[in-house]
Amino acid sequence: MNRCLILALFAFSALNVEMARGGLIFSAMTSFSGDGWLSPTEAPAILGTGSLQRGLAYNASADQLYVVDRNAGPGGIPGIGIRVLNATTGASLGTLTAPLGGFSGGTFTTNMVGVGGDGAIYVGNLSTSAVGNFKVYRWADSAAAPTVAFDAPTSLARTGDTFSVIGSGTNTRIVASGGVSQGVALLTTTNGTTFTSSVANPLPAAAGAFRLGLDFLDANTIIGKQTGSAFVVGNLTTLTTSTIAQTSAGEAPLAAFNVGANSLLASVDVNSSLVRIYDLNAIGGPVQSLTTIIGTSVANGNGTGNLDFGVDSSGNVRLYAMNSNNGIQAFVAAVPEPTSLALLGIVGAGFLARRRLRSRSAG
Repeated sequence: MNRCLILALFAFSALNVEMARGGLIFSAMTSFSGDGWLSPTEAPAILGTGSLQRGLAYNASADQLYVVDRNAGPGGIPGIGIRVLNATTGASLGTLTAPLGGFSGGTFTTNMVGVGGDGAIYVGNLSTSAVGNFKVYRWADSAAAPTVAFDAPTSLARTGDTFSVIGSGTNTRIVASGGVSQGVALLTTTNGTTFTSSVANPLPAAAGAFRLGLDFLDANTIIGKQTGSAFVVGNLTTLTTSTIAQTSAGEAPLAAFNVGANSLLASVDVNSSLVRIYDLNAIGGPVQSLTTIIGTSVANGNGTGNLDFGVDSSGNVRLYAMNSNNGIQAFVAAVPEPTSLALLGIVGAGFLARRRLRSRSAG
């Protein structure tokens, strides 16, 4: 076979593989803290090594990152605030406005954070009792004052170790779970600002299956994780579950991304800070394993942290990963231009046409 044709077919085959997995190849976002890693050493006023930062969320529309910081504030009062960072550079932009009288309620007054499709910001506390109130605050945007979106028991033994938000307005849904809890709490809204708990503890999964990682795959499907166990996929409509094999026992905090042809799952290994990215369209081993952390990862005995995907104003897909006590890693993947993909296809077809023409001439 003609060498050029072999190369063209190889390139065309590789193109098809890339298109099948969305064509997204992630690399360090070097604009973020200069190398893609904002370490506790670089930002000691925001990030530490005492397991006091566990919640992370990306607001693409505002180009902001939110980090829940439970460092002691003035007078030693915990829950200093929700840190706001420039998502492109990692620079501090201050904090979200605190509630009048401060945060209150729960074993931790604040713990995890999520962002709706309309840019609304939600922060949950940690409840460690089936009769203790799980409390969720809502900010319409980063300049707004907060309101209380939910403040009631969920019937779970722990609620708020994990937390995720999907949708906007009256279609916003919040899911939360925690250690030793079997299943999740699902919060829904009819007015876009206040929520009720419509589902609690219905899923047939092991206790704690969603205690360290939890995200929506779509509005009715969630995925969760704890260390040492498989990923658990739960359907909130049929109340059924299935599993996806893990690569490492240390994988726990996670994020899912489902836009167009891209259906991805990312996890961070709490033992090494290694980020693994999976293609959910062709489930198997990770498509990519990458890290921006230099040196040895700091111990994270609680296995906490969070990851978040989003599409920035340039159309690129970003991924942020926080393994508690190890700062924040930032990655970016440029979406291939459709014209360049078409050009590769045309080149491949051109080689085939040229080969056919030569064969006819020789005949």
